Amino acid sequence: MSRDAATTKIVNGVLAVMAAGAVVTLPGLAVALDAGLKQIELKRIMHYMVRKDLIDFRELATGEISYRVNEKGSLRAKKARFEELVVPKLKTWDGMWRLVMFDVPEKRRENRRALSNKLHEMGFFCLQKSVWVYPYPCQEQIEIIRVVYELKRQDIIIAEVSNIDYGYKLRKRFN
Repeated sequence: MSRDAATTKIVNGVLAVMAAGAVVTLPGLAVALDAGLKQIELKRIMHYMVRKDLIDFRELATGEISYRVNEKGSLRAKKARFEELVVPKLKTWDGMWRLVMFDVPEKRRENRRALSNKLHEMGFFCLQKSVWVYPYPCQEQIEIIRVVYELKRQDIIIAEVSNIDYGYKLRKRFN
């Protein structure tokens, strides 16, 4: 693995840990990452992230430096998670269907096509051109998709329904 690829992997890992809004210090982050990084390497990565405007920092009264992910870093974390995006399957189905409906303007047809491809890749079933169904909760994953494709909230609608025509075919499809 090249140095750039290794740095990218570590930066994405750090952002993933920090994305929940946590404020971290170097010792705490080293423990959370559990990547066997030396303190000096982690410090270099954090300086890199500050230079790239992915995180903000401030010095605490104790002399330690605390770090917090900013908006740009949060967006990068979501884009990194996007590549491996899956909807976890529950052990038992709750009986609700999740309908994902979208209306992306024609001028953004590339995003519309990419959105359909991503839903298909994730295992959603296409009911109609812009209506997809899935049996498990997927709001968080759809929100990541919305951010990555720069779609407005009204461009994608998620509905939960308990009854749907051809439900028996869908149950067969997802079992």
